[in-house]
Amino acid sequence: MSTPTNEETVLDILRDFGLTAKESDIYILLCKKGPLKGLEVSKMLRMHKGEAYRVLKSLQRRGMVESIIESPIRFSAVSFERFLNMNIESKRREADTLEKKKEEILEQWRTLDSGRSNPSEDRFLVISGVHNIYSKIMQMWSESSEEILGISTLMGFTQVQNRGVMDSIISVATKKHVMPSWRSKLILDFSERNIEAVKKYLKRSAAKLTNIEWRYADLSSNSHLRFMIKDAKEVLFFLTNPEKSTRSKQEVCFWTNSETLVLAFKTIHEIMWPNTENAAEHIKEIEPEKPAGKSRVRNSATRHRGSTRLTSPTSA
Repeated sequence: MSTPTNEETVLDILRDFGLTAKESDIYILLCKKGPLKGLEVSKMLRMHKGEAYRVLKSLQRRGMVESIIESPIRFSAVSFERFLNMNIESKRREADTLEKKKEEILEQWRTLDSGRSNPSEDRFLVISGVHNIYSKIMQMWSESSEEILGISTLMGFTQVQNRGVMDSIISVATKKHVMPSWRSKLILDFSERNIEAVKKYLKRSAAKLTNIEWRYADLSSNSHLRFMIKDAKEVLFFLTNPEKSTRSKQEVCFWTNSETLVLAFKTIHEIMWPNTENAAEHIKEIEPEKPAGKSRVRNSATRHRGSTRLTSPTSA
């Protein structure tokens, strides 16, 4: 299984912000090369001069590129940290405005609601696009009152972590710590490649988040197996292979409150759980010895001690 490069990860993030492929390419080029003339940009990217200038103007409107007034004009990339801070502030203002108008919007909606919908009926929803999917994930975490069960492959965990979703999940779990009955049981696949990221979340959890239990399982033979269950009432599962979706820039999920499907996925989680390994213990087994350069010799069975070979319903 190939691992996305740093540049591919950055491209994914830029697309999440709504940039086109050409806007992303030009922004990254200016970050790498420094200020450039429009003609230089078009030549380096083998792009028509007129199109290059149109894309540069679009990036200027987004606040990602600044022009240096000289003859001819050169274009310089705004630092990504500055651009990110501007977006965070903009989203924060949007959220504050929406929060203030929430009751007004709901009241208007109630006047339109015919009341014909039956909340007890099974509902099925296909969700596409990383923004929509991860918004749904955060909604399920926030609204959960009993438990969250989850399984994520190595590539799936990497994608979630790169987009900051894990940080948001930890924040939600911190707030739910005051609910003694609430809990979360997460099964993750990870390796030496992303061990530092996993350690980061385990460390943040160990201090006060006793309501989250992290387990390791080798999911290399079940690369499609990624799902999350909320309060044994809703399930969200991925229909796409995480490696292929990284290349195609598209994720697709299926959400339902169907009691039959929720029970089926919950049964999968319950079957796998006894065959998993405590995540912290597994990290000790695969983490290199200190000082650097001396690595612990791993037992050939280590990788498979937490292995569960199970055919994913989504790959049927």
